[in-house]
Amino acid sequence: MAAIRKLLQTCPKELFQQKLSEITWSPSELSHSHQVVQILELCTHQDQKLGVKLDIPSIIPDLRLSSAISYIDRLGKIKGMRALPETYAVLEAALRKQSDIPLKDLQKLLKHYNRVRVCPPANFTNILLTHFFSHLPEANFSQLSSIIRYISLFHPTFSPSLSQSNQVTHLWEALGKVRPPPNNLTEYCSNLVSLSHSFAMFQMPDVSLWKCTLRDIIAYKEVIQRNMEFRIAALSMKKTKKICELLMPETYVSLQSVWEEVDRSYKVDLGYVRRGDVKSALEAKVMEALAPLQVQVQRNGVIEEVFPYDLLISKTNVEIDGPDHFARWTNGVVSDKLLWSHNVRDLALQAKGFTVKRVDYRTIDKVRREQLTMKFAALLGIEVQGIEVQDRDK
Repeated sequence: MAAIRKLLQTCPKELFQQKLSEITWSPSELSHSHQVVQILELCTHQDQKLGVKLDIPSIIPDLRLSSAISYIDRLGKIKGMRALPETYAVLEAALRKQSDIPLKDLQKLLKHYNRVRVCPPANFTNILLTHFFSHLPEANFSQLSSIIRYISLFHPTFSPSLSQSNQVTHLWEALGKVRPPPNNLTEYCSNLVSLSHSFAMFQMPDVSLWKCTLRDIIAYKEVIQRNMEFRIAALSMKKTKKICELLMPETYVSLQSVWEEVDRSYKVDLGYVRRGDVKSALEAKVMEALAPLQVQVQRNGVIEEVFPYDLLISKTNVEIDGPDHFARWTNGVVSDKLLWSHNVRDLALQAKGFTVKRVDYRTIDKVRREQLTMKFAALLGIEVQGIEVQDRDK
């Protein structure tokens, strides 16, 4: 640790990585995860200070899995910082080498991926889930909640064999057996709210588990109101209820009395409020492309109080999918897989009679305005003959 502090004070930035790699660490310095994490965090702060990309993991070639998990978990909580792709590569290599991983380490890893919405490659997910399911009988409520949240976020990125497996069913069964008294009420309540939404997304019809979860959400309302964003929690419950109503009508009817209690407990202004009327360059280009089609466009509104939309043309919802709509791989690349919440939203709107069309922001960036007009005409089924389409970029 002293050697690093000296480097931070005296070493020119162009030599910092080289000198860092020459440090020999004593066994005592690497014996505890928190000491390793301190070393890595010092280097990460220096990375930002120098304005250069350091190969952080190479500082400690034999980085232990528990230390790597603690490092990226702590890093994800530091505003404006995230783990570098190289760190994820070392982390994933360490996981592949280790034959038995404690559930607490698996949970830390899952919670990190869930929080920063970064998805590992499909083959790594397979290893991660295999490790978790080998420990399934001993998993507690919080650990089960973390894996369910992970699956509900990244399900579209899974390999077909994982997507078609019955692992989710096994999770529900395990969850139904594990309802211990909560030790950390705030985390417990957060898990409850997240679980209820996951139940709706998975279209999971187990009424008894729904009732148990919703009853706890009602019972711990004061804890949620004190320690969480109550309005966000309430809006999440209303969204959960609406998805259940539209996609699982029989389950919804079976829960009617519980939903009424939820509504009474979480009675606040629940209308979804968008963050202003966003007029990005991307949206401006879309609106200019739509102008020659002479259609009436509603922008930045909300359907059923809980489903925000970008553009609504009659009963057709056109969504412009920006980078945040897609899962991001650990190598920093934005994938072409929508986060599952957007897919479920579309199913709910389709059940209400809407048509949903999605346009990837990357395709908009690459085409000229005239081509974009033709693209939207095709999406909306509009005949463009006789409409003069001008491209003022020419």
